[in-house]
Amino acid sequence: MLAKRLYRPCIWFVAATAAFDLLATIFALNGGWLEEANPIARAVLDRLSVEGLVIFRVACTTIGCLALALTIRLCARRGRPATALLLIAGVLAGHAVLIWHWIRCLAVMQL
Repeated sequence: MLAKRLYRPCIWFVAATAAFDLLATIFALNGGWLEEANPIARAVLDRLSVEGLVIFRVACTTIGCLALALTIRLCARRGRPATALLLIAGVLAGHAVLIWHWIRCLAVMQL
C-alpha cells in the first residue's frame, strides 16, 4: 500500500524540517531578529534559555511524529488509504510552507 510506504519518509521529512526550524529559530533569536511567538516556547525560553527551548522542541517533535506515524498506520490498516494519503499530503504541504517561510525570512535578514 502506498500510504504504508510513504509514512516513514514523511516522518523523516517532518523531523528534518523541525530541526531546520529549530536551528533557524535559534539563529534568529541570537541575532535579535526574532521574538518567540509561541507563548509556551517563550516561557520555556525565558526560564530555561536556549537549551530548554531545544529540549521542548525536540520533545514536541518526537510526540508529533509518533502521533502522526500511528495515525497514518491506523488509517492504512483500517482500509482508509485515501485518508492516510491526505494526512501525509497535508503534513508535507504544511512543512514545505514552513521551509519556504524561513528561506524568505533568512533572505530578508540578508544571510
